[in-house]
Amino acid sequence: MSAARGRPVDMGKHLEIIDAALKILESEDTLTIERVAREAGVSRNTVYNHFGDLAELEIAVLLKKNVEIMRVFDVSINKNQTSRQALIGAGCIIANALTDDAFVNLAYILIAKKPKKKRGREIRSIVDTFYSKYKSILQEKVKDILELGVQRGELRINSSNINEVAEQLLAMWQGFQVIGLLIGAIPRPSQDVQYQRVVNSVDLILNVYRTDVCVD
Repeated sequence: MSAARGRPVDMGKHLEIIDAALKILESEDTLTIERVAREAGVSRNTVYNHFGDLAELEIAVLLKKNVEIMRVFDVSINKNQTSRQALIGAGCIIANALTDDAFVNLAYILIAKKPKKKRGREIRSIVDTFYSKYKSILQEKVKDILELGVQRGELRINSSNINEVAEQLLAMWQGFQVIGLLIGAIPRPSQDVQYQRVVNSVDLILNVYRTDVCVD
């Protein structure tokens, strides 16, 4: 979040700017800093004080729109579940959030306004930037599940590479399916297909790190 140096962020105004940008996008008008400032009733400098550039504002709009991803932050670990069950549950929440209608439809609008020659790069940039905004939080949650599995003797993962294992799972849950979906290279997956992809990724990791203790 950008803000003028030494000046606290006015969260009310911050959200008003995001809402103004979302309103413009949903009406399929062109999103510019000037247009957002006019819609929000603030100066261009105020918009720049809250968001460093247009790309940062676009990502903020996506975060605002995709409520499901925010809910992931509040998901707690069910200690009665096995490591496999807990990882599959977390994976489904994350994968479904990344492919839900709110995110994909708004991303379509953003991408459609980019020059055709740059769309492939813009899609990757939007997805990667969006993902990086909450990656560290989600990675910690996956790491907590893995650590619990280690403590219970279900998994053998060294403390030196547990972060890497968590990152591998997140990468598979995000995968290239989001980018493929946005460029129209693959159809939107059904819930069953999405679930099976998550199961396959979890089992792939467990086949490497599981112990003889049952983790099903």
